[in-house]
Amino acid sequence: MRKGASFLQEHSNLAHGDCTRFGSLIAHERPRELGITPLKALKVTAGAAGMSQGVTEGCLLFIGCIAGIHALRQLRVRRALKFNGDFDVDDVPVLTDEMLSFYRRWTGDEEVDLTFIISNWRSLKQKFHTFRCIQGMMHLNPRARRLSGYARLLESIASTGKTRGQLKVADAGACFGQDVRQLILDGVPATCITAFDLHDGYWKAGLELFKDEKSSKLDGVKAIFFDLTLPHGHPEAVERTHPSEMASYDFIILQAVLHTLSLDEQRSALARLCLLLKRGGVLIGATGGSDTPQSWFLTPNGKAPRYLQSPSSLRALLLDVGFSQADTHSLHSWGMGAGSPGGARLSLPADAVMKGRILVEFAATK
Repeated sequence: MRKGASFLQEHSNLAHGDCTRFGSLIAHERPRELGITPLKALKVTAGAAGMSQGVTEGCLLFIGCIAGIHALRQLRVRRALKFNGDFDVDDVPVLTDEMLSFYRRWTGDEEVDLTFIISNWRSLKQKFHTFRCIQGMMHLNPRARRLSGYARLLESIASTGKTRGQLKVADAGACFGQDVRQLILDGVPATCITAFDLHDGYWKAGLELFKDEKSSKLDGVKAIFFDLTLPHGHPEAVERTHPSEMASYDFIILQAVLHTLSLDEQRSALARLCLLLKRGGVLIGATGGSDTPQSWFLTPNGKAPRYLQSPSSLRALLLDVGFSQADTHSLHSWGMGAGSPGGARLSLPADAVMKGRILVEFAATK
Protein backbone atom coordinates (compact mmCIF):
# COMPACT_ATOMS: atom_id res chain seq x y z
CA MET A 1 0.00 0.00 0.00
CA ARG A 2 2.97 2.33 0.58
CA LYS A 3 3.88 1.93 -3.09
CA GLY A 4 0.34 2.87 -4.08
CA ALA A 5 0.46 5.95 -1.87
CA SER A 6 3.80 6.98 -3.34
CA PHE A 7 2.40 6.59 -6.85
CA LEU A 8 -0.53 8.85 -6.00
CA GLN A 9 1.74 11.45 -4.42
CA GLU A 10 4.10 11.42 -7.39
CA HIS A 11 1.26 12.21 -9.81
CA SER A 12 -0.54 14.77 -7.68
CA ASN A 13 -0.02 17.49 -5.09
CA LEU A 14 -1.60 15.44 -2.30
CA ALA A 15 0.21 15.04 0.99
CA HIS A 16 1.68 11.61 1.62
CA GLY A 17 -0.58 10.99 4.63
CA ASP A 18 -3.70 11.79 2.59
CA CYS A 19 -2.57 9.43 -0.16
CA THR A 20 -1.94 6.64 2.32
CA ARG A 21 -5.34 6.98 3.98
CA PHE A 22 -7.12 7.29 0.66
CA GLY A 23 -5.41 4.23 -0.80
CA SER A 24 -6.15 2.16 2.29
CA LEU A 25 -9.85 3.00 2.22
CA ILE A 26 -10.09 2.18 -1.48
CA ALA A 27 -8.25 -1.13 -1.23
CA HIS A 28 -10.20 -2.35 1.77
CA GLU A 29 -13.62 -1.51 0.30
CA ARG A 30 -14.51 1.03 3.02
CA PRO A 31 -16.15 3.80 1.00
CA ARG A 32 -18.43 4.86 3.85
CA GLU A 33 -15.49 6.42 5.66
CA LEU A 34 -15.08 8.64 2.61
CA GLY A 35 -18.82 9.09 2.23
CA ILE A 36 -18.72 7.92 -1.40
CA THR A 37 -17.87 4.84 -3.44
CA PRO A 38 -14.18 4.00 -4.07
CA LEU A 39 -14.49 4.78 -7.77
CA LYS A 40 -16.11 8.14 -7.10
CA ALA A 41 -13.58 8.86 -4.37
CA LEU A 42 -10.72 8.36 -6.77
CA LYS A 43 -12.43 10.49 -9.40
CA VAL A 44 -12.94 13.37 -6.97
CA THR A 45 -9.39 13.12 -5.68
CA ALA A 46 -7.98 12.93 -9.18
CA GLY A 47 -9.96 15.98 -10.24
CA ALA A 48 -8.73 18.00 -7.29
CA ALA A 49 -5.15 16.99 -8.07
CA GLY A 50 -5.43 17.67 -11.79
CA MET A 51 -4.90 14.00 -12.70
CA SER A 52 -5.99 12.77 -16.11
CA GLN A 53 -8.63 10.06 -16.62
CA GLY A 54 -5.90 7.66 -17.72
CA VAL A 55 -3.86 8.23 -14.58
CA THR A 56 -7.06 7.88 -12.52
CA GLU A 57 -7.82 4.47 -13.95
CA GLY A 58 -4.18 3.48 -13.60
CA CYS A 59 -4.20 4.37 -9.92
CA LEU A 60 -7.36 2.38 -9.33
CA LEU A 61 -5.92 -0.71 -11.00
CA PHE A 62 -2.61 -0.33 -9.19
CA ILE A 63 -4.30 -0.11 -5.80
CA GLY A 64 -6.43 -3.11 -6.72
CA CYS A 65 -3.28 -5.11 -7.44
CA ILE A 66 -1.86 -4.19 -4.05
CA ALA A 67 -5.09 -5.32 -2.40
CA GLY A 68 -4.86 -8.68 -4.19
CA ILE A 69 -6.70 -10.80 -6.71
CA HIS A 70 -9.97 -10.70 -4.77
CA ALA A 71 -10.07 -6.91 -4.83
CA LEU A 72 -9.38 -6.90 -8.57
CA ARG A 73 -12.35 -9.16 -9.19
CA GLN A 74 -14.54 -6.84 -7.20
CA LEU A 75 -13.18 -3.91 -9.18
CA ARG A 76 -13.94 -5.69 -12.45
CA VAL A 77 -17.65 -5.58 -11.66
CA ARG A 78 -17.59 -1.89 -10.75
CA ARG A 79 -15.59 -0.91 -13.83
CA ALA A 80 -17.87 -2.88 -16.18
CA LEU A 81 -20.92 -1.13 -14.75
CA LYS A 82 -19.26 2.29 -14.70
CA PHE A 83 -18.53 2.21 -18.40
CA ASN A 84 -21.95 0.82 -19.30
CA GLY A 85 -23.53 3.98 -17.95
CA ASP A 86 -27.00 2.49 -17.37
CA PHE A 87 -26.56 1.34 -13.80
CA ASP A 88 -26.50 2.91 -10.38
CA VAL A 89 -23.12 1.59 -9.26
CA ASP A 90 -23.78 2.46 -5.62
CA ASP A 91 -26.43 -0.24 -5.11
CA VAL A 92 -24.71 -3.08 -6.98
CA PRO A 93 -23.39 -5.83 -4.69
CA VAL A 94 -19.85 -7.05 -5.20
CA LEU A 95 -19.94 -10.41 -7.01
CA THR A 96 -17.30 -12.82 -5.76
CA ASP A 97 -16.12 -16.07 -7.31
CA GLU A 98 -17.99 -17.94 -4.57
CA MET A 99 -21.25 -16.24 -5.52
CA LEU A 100 -20.73 -17.06 -9.20
CA SER A 101 -19.62 -20.69 -8.79
CA PHE A 102 -23.10 -22.21 -9.02
CA TYR A 103 -23.98 -19.99 -11.98
CA ARG A 104 -20.88 -21.19 -13.82
CA ARG A 105 -21.69 -24.81 -13.03
CA TRP A 106 -25.26 -24.61 -14.30
CA THR A 107 -24.68 -22.50 -17.40
CA GLY A 108 -21.26 -23.89 -18.28
CA ASP A 109 -19.98 -20.32 -18.75
CA GLU A 110 -16.53 -19.91 -17.25
CA GLU A 111 -16.36 -16.32 -18.49
CA VAL A 112 -19.40 -14.80 -16.81
CA ASP A 113 -21.06 -11.81 -18.45
CA LEU A 114 -21.37 -9.60 -15.39
CA THR A 115 -23.26 -6.87 -17.21
CA PHE A 116 -25.91 -9.40 -18.27
CA ILE A 117 -26.36 -10.61 -14.67
CA ILE A 118 -26.73 -7.07 -13.35
CA SER A 119 -29.09 -6.11 -16.17
CA ASN A 120 -31.37 -9.04 -15.31
CA TRP A 121 -31.30 -8.01 -11.65
CA ARG A 122 -31.97 -4.36 -12.36
CA SER A 123 -34.87 -5.20 -14.65
CA LEU A 124 -36.46 -7.31 -11.92
CA LYS A 125 -36.05 -4.55 -9.34
CA GLN A 126 -38.01 -2.18 -11.57
CA LYS A 127 -40.94 -4.58 -11.99
CA PHE A 128 -41.39 -6.41 -8.68
CA HIS A 129 -40.84 -6.16 -4.97
CA THR A 130 -37.26 -7.22 -4.33
CA PHE A 131 -36.50 -8.67 -0.93
CA ARG A 132 -33.18 -7.97 0.73
CA CYS A 133 -31.78 -11.36 -0.30
CA ILE A 134 -32.44 -10.46 -3.95
CA GLN A 135 -30.95 -7.00 -3.43
CA GLY A 136 -27.82 -8.82 -2.25
CA MET A 137 -27.95 -11.20 -5.25
CA MET A 138 -28.24 -14.25 -3.02
CA HIS A 139 -30.53 -15.70 -5.71
CA LEU A 140 -27.41 -16.66 -7.65
CA ASN A 141 -26.88 -19.58 -5.29
CA PRO A 142 -29.09 -22.39 -3.94
CA ARG A 143 -29.50 -22.38 -0.18
CA ALA A 144 -31.66 -25.40 0.60
CA ARG A 145 -28.73 -27.80 0.39
CA ARG A 146 -27.34 -26.26 3.60
CA LEU A 147 -30.33 -27.67 5.50
CA SER A 148 -29.84 -30.90 7.42
CA GLY A 149 -33.24 -31.96 6.07
CA TYR A 150 -31.96 -31.65 2.50
CA ALA A 151 -29.61 -34.59 3.04
CA ARG A 152 -32.59 -36.56 4.34
CA LEU A 153 -34.48 -35.73 1.15
CA LEU A 154 -31.67 -37.07 -1.04
CA GLU A 155 -31.16 -40.12 1.15
CA SER A 156 -34.87 -40.90 0.92
CA ILE A 157 -34.71 -40.80 -2.86
CA ALA A 158 -31.70 -43.12 -2.92
CA SER A 159 -32.94 -45.59 -0.30
CA THR A 160 -36.56 -46.04 -1.34
CA GLY A 161 -35.69 -46.72 -4.97
CA LYS A 162 -38.86 -45.03 -6.17
CA THR A 163 -39.18 -45.09 -9.94
CA ARG A 164 -39.11 -41.97 -12.07
CA GLY A 165 -42.23 -39.89 -11.68
CA GLN A 166 -43.47 -41.27 -8.34
CA LEU A 167 -41.59 -39.05 -5.91
CA LYS A 168 -42.81 -35.45 -5.72
CA VAL A 169 -40.77 -32.57 -4.36
CA ALA A 170 -41.92 -28.94 -4.26
CA ASP A 171 -39.91 -25.77 -3.72
CA ALA A 172 -42.29 -23.27 -2.12
CA GLY A 173 -41.20 -19.70 -2.75
CA ALA A 174 -38.99 -20.94 -5.59
CA CYS A 175 -38.04 -17.41 -6.66
CA PHE A 176 -35.45 -17.69 -9.48
CA GLY A 177 -35.46 -21.49 -9.18
CA GLN A 178 -31.93 -21.87 -7.86
CA ASP A 179 -32.92 -24.66 -5.46
CA VAL A 180 -34.87 -26.40 -8.23
CA ARG A 181 -31.69 -26.41 -10.30
CA GLN A 182 -29.70 -27.79 -7.36
CA LEU A 183 -32.19 -30.63 -6.95
CA ILE A 184 -31.68 -31.55 -10.60
CA LEU A 185 -27.89 -31.42 -10.25
CA ASP A 186 -28.23 -33.69 -7.20
CA GLY A 187 -30.09 -36.31 -9.23
CA VAL A 188 -33.76 -35.56 -8.63
CA PRO A 189 -35.62 -36.01 -11.96
CA ALA A 190 -37.09 -32.77 -13.29
CA THR A 191 -40.48 -34.49 -13.70
CA CYS A 192 -40.61 -35.00 -9.92
CA ILE A 193 -40.15 -31.30 -9.09
CA THR A 194 -42.73 -28.53 -8.74
CA ALA A 195 -41.96 -24.86 -8.18
CA PHE A 196 -44.43 -22.80 -6.12
CA ASP A 197 -44.40 -19.01 -6.01
CA LEU A 198 -46.70 -16.03 -5.69
CA HIS A 199 -46.28 -14.98 -9.35
CA ASP A 200 -44.17 -15.97 -12.35
CA GLY A 201 -41.98 -12.84 -12.42
CA TYR A 202 -39.03 -14.26 -10.49
CA TRP A 203 -39.30 -17.62 -12.24
CA LYS A 204 -39.18 -16.07 -15.72
CA ALA A 205 -36.27 -13.87 -14.68
CA GLY A 206 -34.49 -17.04 -13.54
CA LEU A 207 -35.07 -18.72 -16.91
CA GLU A 208 -33.39 -15.76 -18.57
CA LEU A 209 -30.62 -15.41 -16.00
CA PHE A 210 -29.61 -19.09 -16.00
CA LYS A 211 -30.03 -19.33 -19.79
CA ASP A 212 -32.75 -22.00 -19.69
CA GLU A 213 -35.08 -20.45 -22.27
CA LYS A 214 -33.41 -22.51 -25.02
CA SER A 215 -32.30 -25.38 -22.79
CA SER A 216 -33.98 -28.68 -21.94
CA LYS A 217 -32.54 -28.94 -18.41
CA LEU A 218 -35.79 -27.85 -16.76
CA ASP A 219 -38.08 -29.82 -19.09
CA GLY A 220 -40.59 -31.65 -16.91
CA VAL A 221 -40.48 -29.21 -13.99
CA LYS A 222 -43.97 -27.99 -13.13
CA ALA A 223 -44.48 -24.39 -12.00
CA ILE A 224 -47.63 -23.34 -10.13
CA PHE A 225 -48.21 -19.75 -9.05
CA PHE A 226 -50.56 -19.02 -6.18
CA ASP A 227 -50.77 -17.19 -2.86
CA LEU A 228 -49.89 -19.48 0.04
CA THR A 229 -51.42 -17.09 2.53
CA LEU A 230 -55.01 -16.95 1.27
CA PRO A 231 -57.70 -18.08 3.72
CA HIS A 232 -58.64 -21.74 3.38
CA GLY A 233 -61.31 -22.26 0.75
CA HIS A 234 -60.71 -18.93 -1.00
CA PRO A 235 -61.77 -19.15 -4.69
CA GLU A 236 -58.17 -18.55 -5.78
CA ALA A 237 -56.60 -20.85 -3.20
CA VAL A 238 -54.57 -23.74 -4.60
CA GLU A 239 -56.98 -26.31 -3.13
CA ARG A 240 -59.64 -24.82 -5.42
CA THR A 241 -57.53 -24.11 -8.53
CA HIS A 242 -55.33 -27.25 -8.39
CA PRO A 243 -57.19 -29.84 -6.27
CA SER A 244 -55.09 -32.71 -7.67
CA GLU A 245 -52.01 -31.23 -6.01
CA MET A 246 -53.39 -31.71 -2.52
CA ALA A 247 -51.83 -34.48 -0.41
CA SER A 248 -49.45 -35.39 -3.23
CA TYR A 249 -45.97 -34.26 -2.15
CA ASP A 250 -43.28 -36.26 -0.35
CA PHE A 251 -41.11 -33.25 0.45
CA ILE A 252 -41.64 -29.50 0.36
CA ILE A 253 -38.81 -27.00 0.75
CA LEU A 254 -39.68 -23.64 2.33
CA GLN A 255 -36.50 -21.59 2.36
CA ALA A 256 -36.26 -17.95 3.51
CA VAL A 257 -40.00 -17.27 3.22
CA LEU A 258 -41.64 -17.21 6.65
CA HIS A 259 -39.85 -14.11 7.92
CA THR A 260 -41.39 -12.10 5.05
CA LEU A 261 -44.92 -12.89 6.32
CA SER A 262 -47.11 -11.72 9.16
CA LEU A 263 -48.08 -14.15 11.90
CA ASP A 264 -51.52 -14.77 10.37
CA GLU A 265 -49.95 -15.28 6.93
CA GLN A 266 -47.44 -17.74 8.39
CA ARG A 267 -50.29 -19.75 9.92
CA SER A 268 -52.20 -19.89 6.61
CA ALA A 269 -49.09 -20.76 4.59
CA LEU A 270 -47.95 -23.58 6.88
CA ALA A 271 -51.47 -25.03 7.10
CA ARG A 272 -51.72 -25.05 3.29
CA LEU A 273 -48.31 -26.68 2.89
CA CYS A 274 -49.40 -29.36 5.36
CA LEU A 275 -52.43 -30.06 3.16
CA LEU A 276 -50.22 -30.34 0.09
CA LEU A 277 -48.06 -33.04 1.71
CA LYS A 278 -48.84 -36.74 1.71
CA ARG A 279 -49.28 -38.37 5.08
CA GLY A 280 -45.72 -38.89 6.26
CA GLY A 281 -44.50 -36.10 3.95
CA VAL A 282 -41.88 -33.70 5.26
CA LEU A 283 -41.58 -29.91 5.19
CA ILE A 284 -38.01 -28.60 5.52
CA GLY A 285 -36.68 -25.07 5.53
CA ALA A 286 -35.14 -22.17 7.37
CA THR A 287 -36.29 -18.69 8.26
CA GLY A 288 -34.99 -15.57 9.84
CA GLY A 289 -36.02 -15.62 13.48
CA SER A 290 -35.35 -14.26 16.92
CA ASP A 291 -34.53 -15.60 20.38
CA THR A 292 -37.80 -14.01 21.42
CA PRO A 293 -40.78 -13.96 18.98
CA GLN A 294 -41.39 -10.44 17.76
CA SER A 295 -42.76 -8.26 14.98
CA TRP A 296 -40.38 -6.85 12.38
CA PHE A 297 -40.78 -4.64 9.28
CA LEU A 298 -44.08 -4.44 7.40
CA THR A 299 -44.96 -7.17 4.91
CA PRO A 300 -44.52 -6.31 1.19
CA ASN A 301 -48.21 -5.36 0.93
CA GLY A 302 -47.79 -3.02 3.91
CA LYS A 303 -50.84 -4.40 5.72
CA ALA A 304 -49.21 -6.01 8.77
CA PRO A 305 -45.83 -6.41 10.43
CA ARG A 306 -43.71 -9.38 9.51
CA TYR A 307 -43.16 -11.83 12.33
CA LEU A 308 -39.96 -13.45 13.55
CA GLN A 309 -40.41 -16.82 15.23
CA SER A 310 -38.22 -18.36 17.89
CA PRO A 311 -37.42 -22.08 17.61
CA SER A 312 -40.00 -22.93 20.30
CA SER A 313 -42.76 -20.70 18.95
CA LEU A 314 -42.28 -22.02 15.40
CA ARG A 315 -42.46 -25.60 16.63
CA ALA A 316 -45.71 -24.84 18.44
CA LEU A 317 -47.15 -23.23 15.29
CA LEU A 318 -46.18 -26.19 13.08
CA LEU A 319 -47.89 -28.63 15.44
CA ASP A 320 -50.92 -26.37 15.74
CA VAL A 321 -51.58 -26.24 11.97
CA GLY A 322 -51.56 -30.01 11.56
CA PHE A 323 -48.05 -31.47 11.55
CA SER A 324 -47.61 -34.52 13.77
CA GLN A 325 -43.91 -33.93 14.47
CA ALA A 326 -41.74 -30.83 14.32
CA ASP A 327 -38.09 -30.16 15.01
CA THR A 328 -36.74 -26.62 15.17
CA HIS A 329 -33.36 -25.24 16.15
CA SER A 330 -31.27 -22.12 15.73
CA LEU A 331 -28.28 -22.17 13.39
CA HIS A 332 -26.43 -18.87 13.82
CA SER A 333 -26.93 -15.14 14.09
CA TRP A 334 -28.73 -13.51 11.18
CA GLY A 335 -29.44 -10.00 9.93
CA MET A 336 -26.35 -8.44 11.46
CA GLY A 337 -25.04 -7.04 8.18
CA ALA A 338 -22.98 -10.05 7.10
CA GLY A 339 -25.52 -11.67 4.80
CA SER A 340 -25.36 -15.45 4.66
CA PRO A 341 -22.70 -17.91 3.51
CA GLY A 342 -22.16 -17.50 -0.20
CA GLY A 343 -24.07 -14.24 -0.33
CA ALA A 344 -23.12 -10.60 -0.55
CA ARG A 345 -22.54 -8.54 2.56
CA LEU A 346 -25.66 -6.53 3.36
CA SER A 347 -25.94 -3.39 5.40
CA LEU A 348 -29.25 -3.33 7.25
CA PRO A 349 -30.83 -0.15 8.60
CA ALA A 350 -29.88 0.59 12.18
CA ASP A 351 -33.36 -0.31 13.45
CA ALA A 352 -33.11 -3.72 11.74
CA VAL A 353 -30.06 -4.80 13.70
CA MET A 354 -31.62 -6.19 16.83
CA LYS A 355 -29.97 -8.28 19.47
CA GLY A 356 -30.99 -11.93 19.43
CA ARG A 357 -31.57 -12.30 15.70
CA ILE A 358 -31.04 -15.92 14.62
CA LEU A 359 -31.64 -18.27 11.72
CA VAL A 360 -34.15 -21.01 12.55
CA GLU A 361 -34.09 -24.35 10.73
CA PHE A 362 -37.15 -26.58 10.83
CA ALA A 363 -38.33 -30.00 9.69
CA ALA A 364 -41.96 -31.06 10.17
CA THR A 365 -43.70 -34.33 9.33
CA LYS A 366 -47.39 -34.60 8.44
